[in-house]
Amino acid sequence: MAAADVIVHADLPGLCVVEHRFAGGMPLILTKPVAVYVLDGHVDAEIAGEPTTVRPGHAVAAAEMSLRGSGTALVVTGQTLAAKGIACADTDNHYAWGAGCDGWRLLEQPSLSIREERMPPGTAEQPHVHARASQLFYVLSGRPSMGLADREQPLAAGESVTVPAGHPHQMRNHGPGDATFLAISAPATDVDRTEVDVDLVAPPAGHVLPAGTALLVVDVQQTFLDPAWGSRNNPGAEANVARLLAAFRAAGRPVVHVHHRNTEPGRRFHPDTPGHAPQAEAAPIAGEPVVPKTVNSAFIGTDLHQRLQDAGVTDIVICGLTTDHCVSTTTRMAANLGYRVHLAADACATFDRTGPDGRRWSAQDMHDVALASLDGEFAAVVTTAVMVHAVCTS
Repeated sequence: MAAADVIVHADLPGLCVVEHRFAGGMPLILTKPVAVYVLDGHVDAEIAGEPTTVRPGHAVAAAEMSLRGSGTALVVTGQTLAAKGIACADTDNHYAWGAGCDGWRLLEQPSLSIREERMPPGTAEQPHVHARASQLFYVLSGRPSMGLADREQPLAAGESVTVPAGHPHQMRNHGPGDATFLAISAPATDVDRTEVDVDLVAPPAGHVLPAGTALLVVDVQQTFLDPAWGSRNNPGAEANVARLLAAFRAAGRPVVHVHHRNTEPGRRFHPDTPGHAPQAEAAPIAGEPVVPKTVNSAFIGTDLHQRLQDAGVTDIVICGLTTDHCVSTTTRMAANLGYRVHLAADACATFDRTGPDGRRWSAQDMHDVALASLDGEFAAVVTTAVMVHAVCTS
């Protein structure tokens, strides 16, 4: 089986979860206790010489088995497992929990449990911890998030998060629809759960992005890597631009790149110079338009406004370089044109400046003052985390 057909979701003490894609060919022979949950297609299992087909949404466990077929399955190995026939989410193994939440016990043994759970919009677990059990949460549908001590991790279908034993956590569904996921635990968690009163990272609140929201990436070009610009703030800006791009692309929302273009040969930003090219974190992909501009505003002398209007865009999330020049000018004009602007502060950066009186202003001061001038009047100044969460849950 090729490496591209295998994804390791968890490799924790007592719990290994691997996603396998089967496309015929040689069988996968498992000679240790294993449980299998089929995600799509169909998987043929042979257990103790008896063949059986495991359909999507069904699980099976055995001391050993061989697998083949055309589909995708999660293969879970724990410590010791007894054989268990095929199980699926049905009324026989259903339980209710939380505020209108449902669960189905697909596999329940002392060493391992696999449960399918559903959370309606606006629901959340109580923060809790398992002293012995390590867990993997694999999302089947919806856009839940996992609150942890150091972060809130947005999730989408096909994504997972691991929670080692002893780590407080809270599954949340702030999305617009139901979220369903697998909770895979080793050992089983029924007698290993303690609710805790701890400060988990709070979900970003108060930001909803309508369907007509586009990401505008301003001037994230190679020339800004030149040390001649001087001292810069926020070295993580490009990484946050990449996070925003990943979120918008995953959600199928529009992305527009703006590149500054100097018409004088040999000058910075001229198309014939290496510095005109985008930085790696902000490289456009197929289908994403690149709008060239020659002044600070992305709306002057370009078709950007018409492009956005034609696409039904009402809101713009702006990021890029530099905070106090082209980002600021573009933000102000976008607001004047009637767009609702969300400015990702930590996905922008600038450089030291010298005032007319010779006073040197640090890049951080310039960045902070520019944002303070924009916030509330021209834009809502927010963080990348808030925007990524909003994209994943709006």
